[in-house]
Amino acid sequence: SFRKPKIVVPMGCVMENAVGIGYSGLDIYGAHALDSYQALVERRQEAESGVKWVQYLEGKAVHQAVADGVVPRDVFEAARAVVPTVRGFVPNERIPREALFLFQYRDGFLGAQFMLQTVGRTSVAVKIKGQEKPLATQFEERIEPSHPHFAYLLKGIERMMHTGRPSYPVERTLLTSGILDRALLSRSMGGKRLETPELAIPYEPVDYPYAPAPDLLSAPAS
Repeated sequence: SFRKPKIVVPMGCVMENAVGIGYSGLDIYGAHALDSYQALVERRQEAESGVKWVQYLEGKAVHQAVADGVVPRDVFEAARAVVPTVRGFVPNERIPREALFLFQYRDGFLGAQFMLQTVGRTSVAVKIKGQEKPLATQFEERIEPSHPHFAYLLKGIERMMHTGRPSYPVERTLLTSGILDRALLSRSMGGKRLETPELAIPYEPVDYPYAPAPDLLSAPAS
């Protein structure tokens, strides 16, 4: 999708922290939020080796995670600053007002994906070693013309069909789907932390561009 503002997260960077913010249903939009999060986090040094454990937090526990410094406040606030506020949330037992998927990668990096009903978009903020402030971007959902981000997804599919090589690592979707599944299982178990040896999924990230690149009219195999 398009990203606002445009940011550059270098491949192989030393990443200190990352915070994602999503919205709406935990399952349907949690999948999108985690995929957006992983697309940036996988660019850290030594690539990806999978996730060690997953835990679901809700309500006061979400605030406490920030207050205690488990989730760095400056990175959270950077992610929050690039998404619009939505008012008038209607309580729904199926969709909590505030939730947090907390997970630790096998290399020790801590993942933090918030699901908030007070925002209307998905964002990610990352803190890179040596940079004073976190980098943050919103993953846009433009409507005109005809939800254009899908055209760039189709371009990636076209490229894969012509080259025989995935434009995006399929392991990313496997890993994020596993995180989401375990987070929702943790929720059903009262927020129990779950060890996840099945999510030891290593892969190499691919430096594939996001909208508005590549040129939609470029050669399929380029």
